[in-house]
Amino acid sequence: MGTTPIGIDGVDLLELEIIHKQRLPPAIADLESAKSKVNSEATGIFKRSGAVGKHPDGPSAAWCDVAKELDSALSSGATNLEDTRVAVKKFLDDILRVDGDAQGRLDKARREMEGG
Repeated sequence: MGTTPIGIDGVDLLELEIIHKQRLPPAIADLESAKSKVNSEATGIFKRSGAVGKHPDGPSAAWCDVAKELDSALSSGATNLEDTRVAVKKFLDDILRVDGDAQGRLDKARREMEGG
């Protein structure tokens, strides 16, 4: 397979690298951290006197349902972002592999961004 220039600017290549290395990992970590804080079993916080409301457990059953949905959404979101991170890296690697000048453009953009 030859190295045909495909004309993607170095700045665009650099942005792909930044997305892969710097932007997506913290977003994934935030979703995973939020997921760890969702506790569908924390029904004790809803306990109250039987004289208050319709049930001594208050909205605990409803919370359990919401917490399970939230847990699922956060898990899916983190998985989707990780899949995106991997796909961005593969896309960048593919460009660098088939475009003989791409690495040079990427390195130049990185030096310019760093002020060099």
